[in-house]
Amino acid sequence: MIGYFEDYTKRKHQLLCKKLTNTGCQTHFHGEMELSYVLNGTHKIMIGNETQILTSGDMYYCNPYELHECHSDDFCEHILFTIRPFEYAPVSNLLKSSLQNFLKDKKFNSSVLNILEEIIIKQDTLNSLERQGYIALILGSILKHYGYHANKGNNLNRFEEVLVYIDNHYKEPIDRDSIAEIFGYSPTYFSRLFQENFHCGLLQYINNLRYERTLSDLALSNGRKTDIILSNGFNNVQSFYRINRERKSEYNNLKEFHN
Repeated sequence: MIGYFEDYTKRKHQLLCKKLTNTGCQTHFHGEMELSYVLNGTHKIMIGNETQILTSGDMYYCNPYELHECHSDDFCEHILFTIRPFEYAPVSNLLKSSLQNFLKDKKFNSSVLNILEEIIIKQDTLNSLERQGYIALILGSILKHYGYHANKGNNLNRFEEVLVYIDNHYKEPIDRDSIAEIFGYSPTYFSRLFQENFHCGLLQYINNLRYERTLSDLALSNGRKTDIILSNGFNNVQSFYRINRERKSEYNNLKEFHN
């Protein structure tokens, strides 16, 4: 399954922490840091090339722009803690590498749970400085206990501007060569880096993004379907329906996670 880029910066308001009941999420990535504490049930989590099964008391952590996916038992509950880029920017220069993804020390994790539950109760009244304090407390605690990921650096950060550029220009006729030139890569090297980081080709990603945005516009607009499809960058409606046939079974079996 091809991952897609979620741009949370366009949301007017986003909770720092929330309790969710879900059956899974599509493969996706975003500029936000994401931490999830499993309250009950069994959760199959894929981050990058690694998949693990998490149960009550386990946590997973996604560094910015890491590809991830979740499949959970029906009515499983977890707490989601999401940190937007402008909120982790003050501490990002203190992080020398990527944090670990799978956090399975249940005894330690219970101390993080206490903080998360406190945030859920107080977050509607927190000012920006208090939010920053909770973010630093949780990230600092995790880093002190688990340390950095031994095999990862911050190589995904270099693609932040690329992803934002695509998100701003997907309605236009963009391609590999033009994007590679803008960001100073050779086309071949750029293709290889993109494939390694996001498990799909650049054109696949762009068309998948166009498809996601078209679905959103179709749900919110009463306009002609053909006009909406073409306005989202597709050269023809056949391209949209080809992706729709490929994705239909996936949407029938998955429930939105970030809603």
